Amino acid sequence: MEKLSVYMITKNSAKRIEPTLIAISKVADEIIILDSGSSDNTKQIAEKFGAHFSFNQWKSFSAQKKEAEKLCTYTWLLNLDDDEVLSPQLIEEINTFKLNPNFDACSFKIGDMFPGYTKPKKWGRTYNIIRMYNRNYAHMPDDYTKDRVVITKQNPKIKYFNNFIYHYSFQNITTLISKLNYFTDEVVNTMIAKQKNYSKSRLITEFPIQFCKYYFLKRYIFNGYYGFIVSVIYAFFRFIRIAKYFQKILLTK
Repeated sequence: MEKLSVYMITKNSAKRIEPTLIAISKVADEIIILDSGSSDNTKQIAEKFGAHFSFNQWKSFSAQKKEAEKLCTYTWLLNLDDDEVLSPQLIEEINTFKLNPNFDACSFKIGDMFPGYTKPKKWGRTYNIIRMYNRNYAHMPDDYTKDRVVITKQNPKIKYFNNFIYHYSFQNITTLISKLNYFTDEVVNTMIAKQKNYSKSRLITEFPIQFCKYYFLKRYIFNGYYGFIVSVIYAFFRFIRIAKYFQKILLTK
């Protein structure tokens, strides 16, 4: 059976990390936690599950995950966020896969979990993303990009799992707004570092376009009141990202 290292980055994750660790402890041969300065008991919870807990000064999402990746021992790696939980059915799939991992990387279905949900809504938003990979053929970048795995092998063989990673991104409005406020700062820094820019017209168009995108195209309309609330919040912070960018550009002139 192939051994698997599971890694994640944290900061003040104590309120959400335990369900994640309970699930990954059923598939992981090694758990790597790279923290950027928690002041709660994230470390104590992580170590309760046998995780290797380390500190690294924050640079960016991708850079932090790259550092966590370096700490892993095994060839096969699984990258998870601290608000993501492997479904019981996915745990079974992963353990079966470990018996004969005849692929280069694996793609997972991510499903949104709002308060009270026991599983993602049938017609709600889902998306696929590579989260598990053979480090000989893929890696996490360290260049201010999004924290997405880069495949280096030509014509890679990708395994698509059938079951979900449950994404508990919405705990309450206060924490979501705090999280997105911080994230928009990171996005603006990335844009400036990569010398990209936004059109000024997007200050006017961004909110209505993004609301329609989230509510209708990304199917949050099927998530009831929470779907409407989250669509408004996400659209607002897409606008805030543009506003922060122009504020920063103007301040540097």
